[in-house]
Amino acid sequence: MRDTKHTETARQLWILRAVGFLIFLNSCSRGTAQGVAIRQKMFYQLSVTATIENSICNFTGLDLATCADSCVRNEECVAFSLEIWPNTTVCQLGSQNFAVLSNLTGMSATLFYAPSVPSGYTFAMITDKLHFLKALTRTMNYTTGLAACKADGADHLVQDDKGPAWHNFVLQYSAANAGGKSWYGGDDLDGDHIYNWNDGTLVSASVQTFWNSGEPTFSYGGQLEQCMGIGYNNLWYDFYCRFLFGVICEIRLP
Repeated sequence: MRDTKHTETARQLWILRAVGFLIFLNSCSRGTAQGVAIRQKMFYQLSVTATIENSICNFTGLDLATCADSCVRNEECVAFSLEIWPNTTVCQLGSQNFAVLSNLTGMSATLFYAPSVPSGYTFAMITDKLHFLKALTRTMNYTTGLAACKADGADHLVQDDKGPAWHNFVLQYSAANAGGKSWYGGDDLDGDHIYNWNDGTLVSASVQTFWNSGEPTFSYGGQLEQCMGIGYNNLWYDFYCRFLFGVICEIRLP
């Protein structure tokens, strides 16, 4: 029989977006809201409706606290979602490589993830990733800006590689928080005339590219242009890396 006191405690913890339960490292172990709170694991709630697409485990008929406990019991679980269907619920557990689904049909869902985002980063949007952004307070050249982002805990400068919706969001964020002209996390610093994003992927392999006509030029006036930024008409340009532009740092989950 469910312990009412422990159930209420679990609900109160969720109001604080934290949950603590006895941890058993059993793969795909179904949780219980009756666990004793001897160790705490924090989760943050995503501010938009989304679920985990490639779950490592799933359970039907669970409430939120029991779904959370199922994640805490699984050593691979770093995120979980609770889907609300007309006649049941589905608890999805995600590992480090979880994928996010936000275009939901026939259900609503809430997604929670373990905190790995430093203070000051705000949730931006969902593509196939969760995107978090932070604009630094002063302009910098490209290499200094990239180093500052990494020192601040970011993965890289913001990358505009996820298609039109993300492109437009980044432009609006830059205009509101970084003066409108910002660096992108892409460069040709090795001089091979092939632009790569900071995460090592090819700029040409982006969902869609937004180069201005004639760009990239790789040089201008006899000097190398090897760093990507937001251009005068909101399209991509390559610039002298020494220019001082706004710096937007990005973290992606997973």
